[in-house]
Amino acid sequence: MHDDDDPKAETRLYITVNDFEFHVYNRSDLYGRLQELFGLEPTIIPPKKEDDKTRENGRTRTQSKIERVKVKTESQDPTSSWRSLIPVIKVNVSTGRLAFGNHYQPQTLCINFDDAFLTYTTKPPSSHLDQFMHIVKGKLENVRVMLVPSPRYVGLQNDEPPRLMGEGFVVMQSNDVDIYYYMDEPGLVPEETEENVEGEVSSEDCKLQDLPPCWGLDIVCGKGTDFNYGPWADRQRDCLWKFFFPPDYQVLKVSEIAQPGRPRQILAFELRMNIIADATIDLLFTKNRETNAVHVNVGAGSYLEINIPMTVEENGKLQ
Repeated sequence: MHDDDDPKAETRLYITVNDFEFHVYNRSDLYGRLQELFGLEPTIIPPKKEDDKTRENGRTRTQSKIERVKVKTESQDPTSSWRSLIPVIKVNVSTGRLAFGNHYQPQTLCINFDDAFLTYTTKPPSSHLDQFMHIVKGKLENVRVMLVPSPRYVGLQNDEPPRLMGEGFVVMQSNDVDIYYYMDEPGLVPEETEENVEGEVSSEDCKLQDLPPCWGLDIVCGKGTDFNYGPWADRQRDCLWKFFFPPDYQVLKVSEIAQPGRPRQILAFELRMNIIADATIDLLFTKNRETNAVHVNVGAGSYLEINIPMTVEENGKLQ
């Protein structure tokens, strides 16, 4: 038996993958919801019969009870979980590619890498109220984020990119990238505020322990890091964003506060990017088929932080 929260725990599962590709074409569930919302004929996902809805609702309630029991059981006896059997999972990927797009989009967003060495494990959570923290860390070599012309594109002829590098326009490239993904497995909201029997715990310590579940991704870019952007790249970003995240033009609903006995809420996703070697940024502009660039040198130690809220406050703001 090995401690499942120990990063040095024994690895019992190795996964090796060659020529891995993961392609996201569309979001049928979201488009079906938009059809229902706007009163259109359901052509993407067939409508469910009343009997099916009744069975599904009953199944959902049953699953909810089972999940609640499962959460309580695992939090009370962590040694009985699958993490005790497989505390560490290592994945090696030789040549990988993530693609987002289809033949209805002029450009497909591709993330290419030569080799990836990833490790999955768990460790204690940020707060004593949660169960544990998922951790995925690793190194990717020769990473390229590109906008590539979509094969068999059925739309109007797209404007040409300001610069071609290989099979498409390179938005970002780096010789080596380290990633650290983390997410707390939410525990249950306590029935009542826990009080320290001895009364010696300071209010500051209590606040640290009662932090909401954490969720984020840290990216560290090494040598050979370059960024390319401009009006053309931003138009492609806008096109892909509207396809995969179409607006529903509805008023945002205030997020419900998790009640006692229910899983705690993740309030935000935190993205941090650190550049530990000298890098460059090129802002490309094209006029009359002539490309000009604003060239920026980025020193080692530069970083970017983005906080994406997951809940909505009463004043309508994302929080």
